[in-house]
Amino acid sequence: MSKLYNIFRELSFIRGSLLTLVITWVLMRFGVSIAVPYWSPYLRELGASPFIIGLILSISNIALFISRIPGSYLADIYGRRRIIVVFTFLVAFTQLLYVYAPDWRYILLAVVLEGIFLIYQPALSAMVADLIPEDRRGIGFAVINVLPSISAIFSPLIGAYIVSIYGLETGMRYVFLLITILYLISAFLRYLFLEETLENINSGFNFNLKNLFIDSIKSMYRGLHDSPRSLKMVILILVLSSIEDPVFMYYISLYVFDVGGLSEYEWGLLISLFIGLSILLAYPSGWFVDRFGRKNALVNAYLIAIPAFIMFLMAEIPYMLWLSLTLLAIGTSLANPAINAFIVDYTPMEYRGRIYGLIGNLNLVSVVVSSPLSGYLYELNPRYPFIMVLLLNILIMFVLLRYLDDSVGVN
Repeated sequence: MSKLYNIFRELSFIRGSLLTLVITWVLMRFGVSIAVPYWSPYLRELGASPFIIGLILSISNIALFISRIPGSYLADIYGRRRIIVVFTFLVAFTQLLYVYAPDWRYILLAVVLEGIFLIYQPALSAMVADLIPEDRRGIGFAVINVLPSISAIFSPLIGAYIVSIYGLETGMRYVFLLITILYLISAFLRYLFLEETLENINSGFNFNLKNLFIDSIKSMYRGLHDSPRSLKMVILILVLSSIEDPVFMYYISLYVFDVGGLSEYEWGLLISLFIGLSILLAYPSGWFVDRFGRKNALVNAYLIAIPAFIMFLMAEIPYMLWLSLTLLAIGTSLANPAINAFIVDYTPMEYRGRIYGLIGNLNLVSVVVSSPLSGYLYELNPRYPFIMVLLLNILIMFVLLRYLDDSVGVN
């Protein structure tokens, strides 16, 4: 009983605006997690080849890149709340395009609009960083990353059921209609309950697009220039990691069907188990980050991830996919809170919006390049994108061991 009380006391900082964000993430994650395992097969059903799928992701990230530049600046000048609320509503209405898309070209239009409307992401990241106490950053980021996943444990199985009943195309249209409703509810909750966290807000809004982009880029460069070397190394690690994103966002769901031979139900069950394991590991992972340091957590995460990727390449062997994704869940649970805590440790509050915007933009540049490349490699051989991921993880481990200094983690 006392242990349970201590856990609740540790998590007492999750209230007010932070609790509102967590609740909306729960709703959004529940809906999105129904669609994600079947997203690439849905695009293929609408006529997109693996290369076109990568091109769609690349173009959507160009739109997101453009929106992040002013978004990061606006978050630090005009406040977090108003940007988050307005553009959450716009993202919600964009989901209707996924519902009625007759072919992949309409999906391309939808992802471009959604990328533009996600201008609020730097403000969202900055608000979360503002709300988590300094001595709770490791466990704080671990818990808020995983709490929304609780509602998503059974989402992939729900997706598998809908697809099996209505077919892939019709079933996914119903799924995106549900996502639209959940996003609208989340937008209203943010409008009603979020409170501003930035103290000095410019109440005027003199919008000059050219000057806004120039000032944003200058501000992000200034924030990076003034950052310590360790933060620069963490940003480098994130950029290298983001090259892997298209592989796991778009091509893993094709790989498990084309190479692993899984059924829709087996794939949904595997994703549900992955989410459940991540939830179980959230609290101990956050504790490990706070107790033993950010660098130790990252090193252990990649020591687990590298053999997991090797196993993933042997997908035809029974249960190898299951073992691989189990190890990846462990590694990811360690890496995510460590990276987030590292960034906040070394970033002053007044620069957080710009630094998060810079990180997001650099990551997006990597994704823009790697998305069509991953699609091209997949068309050559479904294993090639995952071999690329394995080599990237080995490179990241080298950067971790050689250049990253963790002088804050245990303080």
